Amino acid sequence: MRVSAPYSTSGLWKPNQTRYRLSDVSPYVIDRIENGWAALEDENAIVFNVPVSWLPPEAREGDVVKASTEDPTSGTRTLRFTLDPAARSDQQKKARELRESLRQGPKGDVAL
Repeated sequence: MRVSAPYSTSGLWKPNQTRYRLSDVSPYVIDRIENGWAALEDENAIVFNVPVSWLPPEAREGDVVKASTEDPTSGTRTLRFTLDPAARSDQQKKARELRESLRQGPKGDVAL
């Protein structure tokens, strides 16, 4: 199954550009949700849009989803997104550690 984005705010999609297969890169972070579309970002910072209706109803910005194309109950190939709470926790921990590692400004009053 190939991905084709109806539009992309990042400008990454161009005519005749090679499309990524969903199974090639995973997991995806829900970068933003607007106007019925969710912008998913992979670990290579490639963003593409899918209808919000394709995601679990409880999915929110910042959640991590994984894509699969196999349905174990029926054996058919169907695109399915599932939430990954453990990966979200890992993402939040990495972001917190990165923020803490950045240089801190001077303490106390600052004269301008």
